[in-house]
Amino acid sequence: ELGDRQAARDAFQAVVFLGAERMDWRQLLYRAKCERALGQLEAASKTLVAADALATAGSGVEPDVLVELADIYFEADGEVAKAGSSSRLPSALYREALELHSTHAGALLGQYELHKLNWRRNRSARSFLEELLNATPESLDGLLALTHSHLEQGELVAARKRLAKLEQLAPERRDVRALRAGLLYIEDKQDRANSILADLAESANWDSSPERRLGKILVALYRFADALSFLEAAVQRDPSDWRALSLLGEALANTGDEKRALAMLVRSEDLAEGRQDAWRNNMKLVLRRIEGFANVTGAGELSYVWPKEGTAVLERVLPAFYAESREALSARYGYTPGPTLIEVFDRHRDFSVRSTGFEGFPALGVCFGPVVTALSPNCEMRGQFSWAETSYHEFSHVIHLGLTHNRCPRWITEGLATWEEEQRDRSWVRPLRRELVDSFASNRIIGVRDLNRAFSG
Repeated sequence: ELGDRQAARDAFQAVVFLGAERMDWRQLLYRAKCERALGQLEAASKTLVAADALATAGSGVEPDVLVELADIYFEADGEVAKAGSSSRLPSALYREALELHSTHAGALLGQYELHKLNWRRNRSARSFLEELLNATPESLDGLLALTHSHLEQGELVAARKRLAKLEQLAPERRDVRALRAGLLYIEDKQDRANSILADLAESANWDSSPERRLGKILVALYRFADALSFLEAAVQRDPSDWRALSLLGEALANTGDEKRALAMLVRSEDLAEGRQDAWRNNMKLVLRRIEGFANVTGAGELSYVWPKEGTAVLERVLPAFYAESREALSARYGYTPGPTLIEVFDRHRDFSVRSTGFEGFPALGVCFGPVVTALSPNCEMRGQFSWAETSYHEFSHVIHLGLTHNRCPRWITEGLATWEEEQRDRSWVRPLRRELVDSFASNRIIGVRDLNRAFSG
């Protein structure tokens, strides 16, 4: 916190160099925390296994040890499955800790991170933070995580409230000040945001986390172009920041620079020292597959990539349809978008991974702004969806996001895109009135301030 990294490393190493033979489980837990801070994950996990054995033989299983061990496994393995690794499942360790201590802060925060990473889990990630803060309203870690979550969802009223509480409790903490910079930037007070970042850099010029945090928030808000400068600054400040490199790869891919995006992901993996990342691994695979796609230049600053096997069919229909859609929508809104990349996939799993990092995403197309991902008319789902409806829908997002510099809430862009579908072709009307009436009758209408989070899962 004071910016003296070397003094911190010296303190951690002093503990690690102590003999562990006569340490009790609490001392071993502290030793493991120091080992982890030094990046020695394997040594830390072994120390914690020993701490768990001592605790179990004494007063019983300790949730603090379970949670620290789960955190290390999560940092090392992420969501990447390993053969014979059932004993390394962080989710099981967090659950066991919560059975012993139902409001354990570390276990609830760990479950939040797990559920946030994998959208396919069946419980809302934020519910774990709400549970933590109901039990401990002044939990700094809980408030930090929830404020960050509010900013990622564009929930500025809630973010201001939580941040005010944080500044009351710990106004000089670096992560609290970084969150204030994030809020100011989103509020278009860039000069004040940059001033805070400059102050943080002056006191610890090695610490890339403030820029990385702001870049991560902007990536979550689909403001990929805005995120680039902060993530580039984070990497420049700390070239070994593998987390920032991964985020930079995501921002680059979603602004159309996929070659450099892949290079950043490879570099992130090299620097992560064995730490796994399912999103990064999957994205690398699909970006490498895209390298073998056909590249087609169309009219009106439109370009396309698609599997070479489908070129004979796709080049006859897609470029003309997208060019017509671009012309019609640009005329309607008085705005003509710049270069736009259309990525077309003949396998749903490739489309899903390119769009979200994981398989199983229940959609047909995604728009990041200057990049659209969509299923090919030749894919395994051919005949089950309208490629034209999907293409028109996604290109309307290109217009809306470009017109607002990617600042339009997702629920508004979805509503506008659905309306545009109906203007283009009445057969594309989605009969949702019954669902609306049912939701109203059962008191399940989502409030306006919660709509953005509902659309993002």
